[in-house]
Amino acid sequence: MSGPTGPVAFTSEGLAAWEEAATKLLRDRTILDRFGEEEFWSVLGSMTVAAATSDDPVALVSNGVGRLRGCDPALTIILVANVAWGTPPLAIGNFVIGNAGHTFVKEVNRAAGRRRGIPQETADAWLKRQIASRTRDDQSPTPVALACWTRGQQALAHDEAERALRNLVDLCVLLETDLPAHRVYRRGDTNRPGVRGLRLDRGAIEEGLSKRSRIELASFPLVLSDLTPARESTQWFNTEPLPLGELLGQEELRTVVRSCFAEDPISNRIRVAARWFAEAHYTLADDDAALALGVALDALLSGQRALPGSAMADRFALLEPEASERRERVKAYLDFYGVRSSVAHGGRSSRLDQKDFVSQYQAAVRWAALQTVAMRDKFTPSSEKQVDELFDDLRWGARSW
Repeated sequence: MSGPTGPVAFTSEGLAAWEEAATKLLRDRTILDRFGEEEFWSVLGSMTVAAATSDDPVALVSNGVGRLRGCDPALTIILVANVAWGTPPLAIGNFVIGNAGHTFVKEVNRAAGRRRGIPQETADAWLKRQIASRTRDDQSPTPVALACWTRGQQALAHDEAERALRNLVDLCVLLETDLPAHRVYRRGDTNRPGVRGLRLDRGAIEEGLSKRSRIELASFPLVLSDLTPARESTQWFNTEPLPLGELLGQEELRTVVRSCFAEDPISNRIRVAARWFAEAHYTLADDDAALALGVALDALLSGQRALPGSAMADRFALLEPEASERRERVKAYLDFYGVRSSVAHGGRSSRLDQKDFVSQYQAAVRWAALQTVAMRDKFTPSSEKQVDELFDDLRWGARSW
């Protein structure tokens, strides 16, 4: 390891003791919640080097370990690709999202409370370096930013901020009942939202390219066959971003999405289901979509343990408040489950060739998700065990919708 005056080396005894101490610290949940394992070794190494040159190494290490265990939440700000935001910044859970500008910074500092905020000097420098450089003129769309407070530090903080963004997008895609009304369609992952820079913002790329270079945003396959000696077609994807601000501008959707960031067994299930629902939404392959939608239903109905298909069908039906409708719900679930099972075992169901089958599957998963939210709000189970007991009670008639 490098020190202020050159390399620092351990004795063999010292190295063994250091590795033992590091291993013990990595069993501490307060450490694991804040650092990835690989990064923690580096942080601990830097602290050890500092202790080696300190007048009071014992105190430095003791204070340092205390800081590692009790770091305040980190604040990470990322730019978001392929998202449009035309409303004021919005605080949800542990993050704020909105157009990156002074209003966004003010909202972050307001929402921070006693947590870490953005000093004005730091904010001004960041806006100049990261935002002004991305806007050519007043007509250029302002980049969207997300600021997230996380227990994780450094690299783990970035990972958790990215996960918060994905959860937000995925929940909106799952829980919005009429995506086409907002011009959101299933067109593959070309315009999928993500961390800007790690995922290309197609709108920004198109704006920045010359007319000559924009040819790179489309495909022009040349096909020669018996029917056409030479035919060149054009294939391309539009650059419309996800209207996230418009979606969350709806009070009903905003309320239910906000509620799903809570830490309870049902909300946890819905976030996992949303992740897989989004995988289905952002693929053009119907067999991949069917498989992902099946996993989404598994997450909603079974939680953390596997259940046989018949039990899953029963639970799907029990989400229906009207007992007279439950038989049809069971039939629908078994139909979808058969397709998912066929794909999972390397086959392909003819149902996938039927028009709108995937759309029907998506609608069933969305219905199950919204009914699961309603079940959470009505019965308020606080553990996985209580969720299992709730389904049992609904089946036996001990409780009802």
